[in-house]
Amino acid sequence: MTGGPPSLVWYVSYGSNLHRARFLSYLEGGRMPGGRRADQGCRDPSPPRDDAALDLDHPLYFSGESRVWGGGVAFLDHEAHAGDDRTYARGYVITGEQFEDLVAQESKRDHAALDWATLAGDGRVTVGPGRYDLALVVGERDGLPMVTFTHPAPMAANPTAAPVVGYLHMLAEGLRDAHGLDDAAVADYLVRHPGAREAWTATALLDALEAWVAGLATP
Repeated sequence: MTGGPPSLVWYVSYGSNLHRARFLSYLEGGRMPGGRRADQGCRDPSPPRDDAALDLDHPLYFSGESRVWGGGVAFLDHEAHAGDDRTYARGYVITGEQFEDLVAQESKRDHAALDWATLAGDGRVTVGPGRYDLALVVGERDGLPMVTFTHPAPMAANPTAAPVVGYLHMLAEGLRDAHGLDDAAVADYLVRHPGAREAWTATALLDALEAWVAGLATP
């Protein structure tokens, strides 16, 4: 992972891209089923070469405000923490160029060229001023680096913000899709993280998600 973009990397998602259909809209462009906006897509729209459910020891938290939903969005802290409170994630094997295009789309820019040599040496590199502009190496799998993107500032420097039910529904869909969690496990997982745990109980979130799905099904 030096010089230009590597041939392949594991892109690691911990937020809405846990949902494969959501992630594919970033690769292919267009609007995912039920989506609220169309995505530009990558220069190379090829599907992932591989796909795997992952667990991370970097804590998840909610901060900032979603441009689509309102409320806090998911970020990953920079440092791994000891303990049992792990983060459910999903890895996709894509090209380094596709990874750069993902970062650009997330930050609403045309280009987001990474310094891959610095990323390989330091395990992290800031790409730009956007809120998802820190590329972070979180491990290695099958001889390929596992890279995600998160806020350039660590969790301790970011005020938490409560996520809204529409955004949590998207994460819930991804958690079911990637990890096979049932509804109770999804709710228990989501409400344990900073930002969500101050605003939601598992019971309240289960009720809200059920009402949200019922609303989507109403003609």
